Parts: sequence; structure tokens; C-alpha cells
Amino acid sequence: MNRIKVTNYIKWLIKYCDQITDKLLQEKRVILVKSEIPHYKIKLADEDSYDNLGYHNIRSHSKTNRQVLTSEAPRRTLTRILNEEVSKHETSEKFWNQTKLEDDIIESFFRFFSKSYVIQSHLYQEKFNIYLVNYLHEVIKVKSIIISEMHMVAGLTVSKTGCKFHYGGVDFIISRPTPIETLKHEQEDLLQKKTFNCWLELRSLSGQFNLGPHRKVIFLLLSLYNLGSIFSLGAMRNSYFGRRLSSKHKTFPRRDYFRYNLTKGDGKAIEKYFKQFHESLVKIQNLNPEKSKSGFNSSIKVAIDRYEELMFVFQNDSPKRVAYAIMGLEAIYSTDSGELKFKLTMRVTKIFKLLNLNPKMIAKNVKDAYNLRSKYAHGSIIKTKISFEFEETIIDYLRISIILALATNFSKNDFVTLLDESNYDDDATNKLKKEIFRIKKLIPIRLSEVTLKDQ
Repeated sequence: MNRIKVTNYIKWLIKYCDQITDKLLQEKRVILVKSEIPHYKIKLADEDSYDNLGYHNIRSHSKTNRQVLTSEAPRRTLTRILNEEVSKHETSEKFWNQTKLEDDIIESFFRFFSKSYVIQSHLYQEKFNIYLVNYLHEVIKVKSIIISEMHMVAGLTVSKTGCKFHYGGVDFIISRPTPIETLKHEQEDLLQKKTFNCWLELRSLSGQFNLGPHRKVIFLLLSLYNLGSIFSLGAMRNSYFGRRLSSKHKTFPRRDYFRYNLTKGDGKAIEKYFKQFHESLVKIQNLNPEKSKSGFNSSIKVAIDRYEELMFVFQNDSPKRVAYAIMGLEAIYSTDSGELKFKLTMRVTKIFKLLNLNPKMIAKNVKDAYNLRSKYAHGSIIKTKISFEFEETIIDYLRISIILALATNFSKNDFVTLLDESNYDDDATNKLKKEIFRIKKLIPIRLSEVTLKDQ
């Protein structure tokens, strides 16, 4: 079905609902009341009497009474009247017969449309009608409801062309907000110190993919792809563009302390990266510390926990961030409590030397960071000035180490043993080089700009 037919149907639908409303007004079955927005909404004439039944204190009723009150809610009654009148009109019947959509999809559309019409969305929401036409046209084309989540994201910027990729039945669309959108959300006090950097839209067909348990992993994957304090300021779940703000962080003092940029060309690389790490990260996030056996996954989980925690430490608390980064590195590279500083330095240096970074600079950075961690852990006063670049470098070591640990085929003991033996055994060195090369071939290990300065 072409877009023109869908457009004509939406125009007819709104006009016909206006006629039904006029008739209900004449019969005094409905009234128009002033709403918070500069328009009117439609309300049943006897809605006040319903409120007196206890609608606003509905939880105090028994389960049976709650079901009755909910089914008889004024808005449901009103939308039911509209739906019944529209559905039996021949214009509507003819249109939906041509779409060949399932009844539940048609019912879902009518539920959304009638709710939107009652609050007069088509009058006050900018481009609502166009939005509705485009979406309904796509639903007809794919024969399924499209579920969309729009996240206001901090810690990530994107070029004008945006960035798109597809994974696991979900389309990921990262786009730059318009100046008007940014201003609007600043006025609604949804933002903290203007950290709204981009939109992240997650689109999937109804029933194809349950985003619920995966949202945290999605943001973690983006945060590990490059160094970024990435989180959602708020989200709108859309189904037929029935928007609902599901979360917002007004008071929690999060900041996008670290930030990176994406371009259109990053789409394929991120898609490959998601395919490589998504499932293993879901498994690690679901580990139960009390039941899971000690192994590399348990160590990686600890490292990831430290990485997530340091991302949202207060801006001026640099020693804490560095200490958490070292704790994360210890979780990956340490197997015992003896000579921790020396062993950690040697092992981290060996890995990053194979990534073509300057070993002397890496060793110095790790030693300095470990000294700061020791002072922080033992409550000593830290007078050393910690630069932002130094923080980034140490945290980037942790980020890349997590990716390597996730991708390696070795157990933790074998991995650490190989690192130690590579200092005097050429066979171990070659085996380690082969493993790093294999991982880099699977997924490019992205070094941040500041880490590259170490060379």
C-alpha cells in the first residue's frame, strides 16, 4: 500500500472522529475541558462522578473492584465509543482489508490513535500526523508493530551523518539532536549541565527481541568500544508513537567525564564488535558471585564493575578513579598477593608492548598509578596533581584489558602464565603474539588518542 492511501486514511480518520465528537457534544455525553497544554481535551460528562468512586485511590479497593473501575475508566469508555464508531464505517473496513494486517495490530493502532485523539495530540504535537503516517506505512509494509526506544545519551557524540548498525533483530540508530530538541529538554530540566549529546534509537519488531535485560549491556558495550562515560539521561518507549518517559536522572550527579565521537563509517566496526562481545557480556553480567566458580569470567566481572564505578565518580575525585582502574587491572592480571606492583607492571607492559606502545612509558604509568592506589587505599593524603590525560591513559589500559580478556581463548591462569613466561621464552612470546593478532583480527582494539601519545 502506498503512502498516499495511508495519508488519506489518517486525514479521514481525524475528520470522522471530529464528527463523532460533535455528535457526542450535542448529546451532552462529553465535554471539552482546558488542559495544561494550550488546547482542550475531550472528557466524559460524568467523569467527575467516576472520580468520586475512588479512581485516584484505586489501590485501596479489592482486586475485583479494581478490575471494574479500570474497565469502566472514563478514557477507556470514551476511546471504546470512538473505536466502535470508526471500525464499523465502510471507509475504515475497506482500508484495513487492503492492509491484510492481523487483528491485534489493528486493535493496537486504534487504541493508540483514540487515546491520542482524546487528548488532541494531532493539534499540539508538532508533525504528529506526518509521524503517524510514516509509521503506519512502515507497519503495513513489515506486517508487524515496531517497538522503538529513544534514549537521550551522554558521553557519546556523533557526526551530522549519524551512525547506524544492526544486531540481534535490533536497529541501532545514533543521531545528533537538533538545537531545538536540545533547548526543549534543557527547559524540561531533564539534562544535567548540558550532557545530552546524542539520540540512541533502538528499533525492533514486536516480539522479535526483548530489550529489557540487555539495555545495561548495550550501554556497557558502547562505553568499552572507546573511552566514554556513556549513560541514558532518559528514555521514551514508542509503539505507534505512544511516547512515555520511562526514566530520567535529575538529581544523581552523573557527568559525561569521558566522551568520544562516532561517524557513519563506525557502523560496521561496532556491529562486528557487538556480535563478538554481546553474549559473553550478558553471561558475565548474570553471574551470581555466591554460586559461580572462581575463573576468568568472575575476574572480568570484577574488572567491569570497577570500570563502571570509576566512570561516574565525582569530577574532582581523580585519585578514586585511578585507584579503581588499578583494582580492575589487578582483577585481570593478578593471581596471588605476592609482589603485586612488580607483577602487575610487567604483565600490563608486556600486553601493551605487543600493541606497539612504548613499554617504558607504560611501566612508568602503571607504577605511578599503583602508588596512587596504595595511598588512596591506606587513607594517605595525596598531594600529587593528577592530570586528566594520565587518568584517561590508565583507564584506557583497563578498558582494553577487559576487551582482551573477553576475547581470549585462554583461562586466567594460562593467560597470566603465558605473560610471565614470555619474558624469557620465545615460544611463549610467539604464542602470545598470535593470540593478540587473532583478537585484533576479530575486532580492532581501539586505542584512545591520549593512549597513543604514550608512544
